[in-house]
Amino acid sequence: MKQNYLILKSDNENELVLQEASELDKGIFTTVFEERYDLEEIRATCKDDLKSLINALRTPGFYPIGVCAEKIANGVIEFFENGATETIEISFNDVELLKSQKAVMNNSEDDDDNPAELDELLEDESNIEDDDILGDDDIKTISPPVSSIKIADDDSIQPDDEL
Repeated sequence: MKQNYLILKSDNENELVLQEASELDKGIFTTVFEERYDLEEIRATCKDDLKSLINALRTPGFYPIGVCAEKIANGVIEFFENGATETIEISFNDVELLKSQKAVMNNSEDDDDNPAELDELLEDESNIEDDDILGDDDIKTISPPVSSIKIADDDSIQPDDEL
């Protein structure tokens, strides 16, 4: 899903406004969330490290994933570097993120470092000696269900019978 984030000052000039818009249809975005922050608190947090700024921007209602949160935090820093007068727009496409993550995973050498470990995980549990782990003593057989409907031999319908 494509998302756009706008970073701007509120009309009363003492709040930082962060608006999230999502693409509903090709090229059509709608605002789905807006969060307001104290402008001076966020400006002071920008002087700290990036992680502190991300923590300040995340709220119970607005909690973007790490990659997106970093982009937003960098956008907030840019917003203050520009004198907090211009609106900053940040675009994020999680489909591109997933494709890049898949490419990284496919190129990773860690996948086949030690296939023997994977084989050990998939081994049959019968080689485990501790019966307490398996709980064999507690296993009860399940009897087949008993049907409560019985059809009498003389009640069956014959093809020649009239209904």
